Amino acid sequence: MISDAINIVLALPSQHVIFGIISTVLCIAAAWVYSHGSNKLKSIMLETISWLVVFNEIAFQLNMVYYGIWSYSTSLPLEMCYLSALLIPVYTRFQQYRPLQNWFFFAGFGG
Repeated sequence: MISDAINIVLALPSQHVIFGIISTVLCIAAAWVYSHGSNKLKSIMLETISWLVVFNEIAFQLNMVYYGIWSYSTSLPLEMCYLSALLIPVYTRFQQYRPLQNWFFFAGFGG
């Protein structure tokens, strides 16, 4: 079973592995800064990351359109993950709003 997982990682394109490692290191660094930062810094980080996620989703959809591979069956922007990404800036402002908490809890399982 472990050898199967290793074979999957070895079969990945090198760019995927490199960017995956870079993303992991950046996430760990951001988590460390967040856990040791002031409340103002935490607020700024959450706001910045939430808008970066929205920008990423929009750029992804535009990229799919640009290359002519966007379609309703493969790139529908109303999937649970896309909707969750678009709701992140709203959630950073209304973290105590129970319906948003429920959405992200169940979207985490579904997405």
